[in-house]
Amino acid sequence: MIMFMKMMMVENFRQFLHVFVVVMFLLFTKSALGLSLRAEEDAKTKCIERERQALLKFKDALIDDYGRLSSWGSDEDKKDCCKWSGVGCNNHTGHVTIIDLHSSHDYQQLRGQISPSLLELQHLKYLDLNENNFSDDIIKLRNLSNLHHLNLSGNYHLKCENLEWLSHLSLLSHLDLTNVNLSKATDWVQSINNLPLLKELRLSSCTLPAITTHPPLPFNSSASLSILDLSRNNLSSSIYSWLFNFSSSLINVDLSRNQLKGPIPNSFGGMISLTNLSLHHNHLEGALPKSFANLTRLRSLDLHKNNLTEELHQFLQKLSGAEDSLEVLYVGYSRLSGSLPDFTRFSSLIELSAGYNQLSGSIPEIFRQLPSLVSLELNGNQITGSLPDLSMFPSLMELDLRDNQLNGYYTQKYWTTFQA
Repeated sequence: MIMFMKMMMVENFRQFLHVFVVVMFLLFTKSALGLSLRAEEDAKTKCIERERQALLKFKDALIDDYGRLSSWGSDEDKKDCCKWSGVGCNNHTGHVTIIDLHSSHDYQQLRGQISPSLLELQHLKYLDLNENNFSDDIIKLRNLSNLHHLNLSGNYHLKCENLEWLSHLSLLSHLDLTNVNLSKATDWVQSINNLPLLKELRLSSCTLPAITTHPPLPFNSSASLSILDLSRNNLSSSIYSWLFNFSSSLINVDLSRNQLKGPIPNSFGGMISLTNLSLHHNHLEGALPKSFANLTRLRSLDLHKNNLTEELHQFLQKLSGAEDSLEVLYVGYSRLSGSLPDFTRFSSLIELSAGYNQLSGSIPEIFRQLPSLVSLELNGNQITGSLPDLSMFPSLMELDLRDNQLNGYYTQKYWTTFQA
């Protein structure tokens, strides 16, 4: 019996020891896990010291007249740069990945130079300095190889004599250099061709050099380009040979206020994904190509101030594919002629601007069947008859019929703005 009791005591001790070991293991694991979670939480809220110092050097090179960077500093309550205004960090690593210091008002602009200390931020993916007043050479940014989004638009004093540095930013998907002087960047087409992931390109008002050669697109070129703004650059029709390489991907194209001449190319009709096309203030002439009937997703077409010598009803026939999608049509100052045609097949039409053409006849009653029409501009034509009953336009907010040959009303009454 005594031997049996001893054996039981030994067995119970073994079980106790086993349970004790398991409990201690679980407690240790929980403690270690807690430390790990706390460490991860710390990484979420505290930036890397080296990167914090780099941001402070960046700030020191700026003139901040309005205290936009007042949250940036070395005080104890400002040490976490991940909480600074305009700065974003990776939640797990603490690395700075976002700098967004765009200005929406002239009086809030930051001034000064872009400090080379930014190059310490090797994990930076998003840099937006839009509408400030920086003055520096931006080529140094070539070393920020992880950038996906770069917006330096509106900084009129930035310098850039070439765009070769863009080839080091192969991850770029959004690039906006609007108003940056690129008049010496003769390599701009080749440089853009070397950005395989580029989706949005805005180079408006950059004084871009004319295209004299047409470098072939490399194998990994930007086949995904969907938004292109090259407006206000005095570009000639030589841009077409490069532009139409992206026919299948482009959604928004703005080539307004350039020096495009001659007929509108048929190749625009091959841009089957196109939703917005702006070609206003050029020297395009003739008729709209029949190929435009292929643009079944077209929502906005702006050909304002060109020389389109055809009748308006013929023009509209070329847009038959967009009858269900077209919302905005601007064709003012374009030498279109003929009477006002039936617009009702464009059931989604919101804005129609056809002022200062050579349109004649009366305003058809059928306009009342455009339930979405908000703005109608027919001023400066040869429209006759009486001012129509405004009940014809159930949703109209703006109507401009000035400078026509309408009867019975004073000229100043031909323009009306309706109150919501």
